[in-house]
Amino acid sequence: MAPLRSLALLASWVALGACMCNPSAATGTSSSAAASGSGSSTGSSTGSSSTGASSTGAFAASSTGATSGSSSGTGAGSSTAGTSASSSGTGTTGGSSTGSASGTASGGSSGGGTSGGSSDGGVTVTTFGPATLESPAGVAVTLDGNVLVCNSLSNQIDLLDTSGAATPFAGNGVMGLVDGTGGPDGTAEFDDPNGIAVDQSGNAYVADYGNDAIRKLDQSGNVTTLAGNGIGFADGTGGPSGTAKFYGPWAVAVDSAGNVYVADSENHRVRRVDPNGNVSTVCGSGDAGDLDGTCGGTAALDDPTGIAVDPAGNLYVCDLGTNRIRKIDPSGNATTLAGNGVAGFVDGSGGRNGTAEFAAPSGLAIDGAGNLYVADTGNDAIRKVDPSGNTTTLAGNGLFGHVDGPGSSAEFDWPAAVAVDDAGVIYVGDSFNNCVRKITQ
Repeated sequence: MAPLRSLALLASWVALGACMCNPSAATGTSSSAAASGSGSSTGSSTGSSSTGASSTGAFAASSTGATSGSSSGTGAGSSTAGTSASSSGTGTTGGSSTGSASGTASGGSSGGGTSGGSSDGGVTVTTFGPATLESPAGVAVTLDGNVLVCNSLSNQIDLLDTSGAATPFAGNGVMGLVDGTGGPDGTAEFDDPNGIAVDQSGNAYVADYGNDAIRKLDQSGNVTTLAGNGIGFADGTGGPSGTAKFYGPWAVAVDSAGNVYVADSENHRVRRVDPNGNVSTVCGSGDAGDLDGTCGGTAALDDPTGIAVDPAGNLYVCDLGTNRIRKIDPSGNATTLAGNGVAGFVDGSGGRNGTAEFAAPSGLAIDGAGNLYVADTGNDAIRKVDPSGNTTTLAGNGLFGHVDGPGSSAEFDWPAAVAVDDAGVIYVGDSFNNCVRKITQ
């Protein structure tokens, strides 16, 4: 098995300079190494499937998943962030970005809009739970206010209670593809679990990136494989012996009917898994591209990562490779909601030709009012996108670090995932800080 292929893919954008676009006079040392290279086909270990009775509680339906960002693999050690760089035009970018495999970071953005950086407005960031998680990559909020976390580096799913105390929920820590019982002493195994979502019946779904599979967890943590039997691309039947294949499933979202939508990143597609595990393609040609249009026609995606679905059935996708937020309506029309394609840190108007800019957006959540929250990983910031695509910075100033406080002074280090509860509280998988952050507004 290839460990942490998800990190390798995201780090490749950093190394190429696609993510490192934050000019700043500040310098610093990255808290983690960036892996290099891309993964190859994973092997699947064997094991018998085991089921368990589900509890009576139910998880909330709102959830997200996103990339992992841990310090495993073949990449360089800690590196130094770039020094200052100038930007052109009336829009300016925010602070320095995280250290990368190449060691330095510089760049600028052009066009209209305003500098990225939160204006606070009552926004406060705190650390939620222990800073001893292992590269938290996906987060989801339960009905009773608990938080499920994908620990990509330890191949486990943890449950954080309302006080932030962590309890192992599923995965025994061994890298593998084994269905079975939950808990740290159970038989279930994952390989780089990366995104998580919860349905209205209380089942959780995990984008098991390294296994190229979608796993299903009941409320006791017992695990089965819903779809995916190895690396590749194929629509078809679900289950571990089915015909459907994924290549780098990065994140999942689930609608009210129990359909699971998958950001199938390395296939450059969005896929749908019905409650029986049958898989079909929603959008994307399979070739990396940056085109709006009809799904199955001209529309093209480039490394889709975060994904969310609203009550009307609209899908929203972080398109990592194009630095855009895409929208796919129920009729199969793909448009650009926000992001002009430039890797930058600029708040502003939405649409394909608007002023807003992102840098490697990789996590996505939606609230009850239709506002999107974006883990803007390359900018170490959490951005807010309204239903018209207008973008502001909710928290983070573009500097990497671990600083709690008002939104404008808070710092993150490789934020990879976001989830929002019914009260509008946002939880962030702050992967290189190995913790979950909590944002109140």
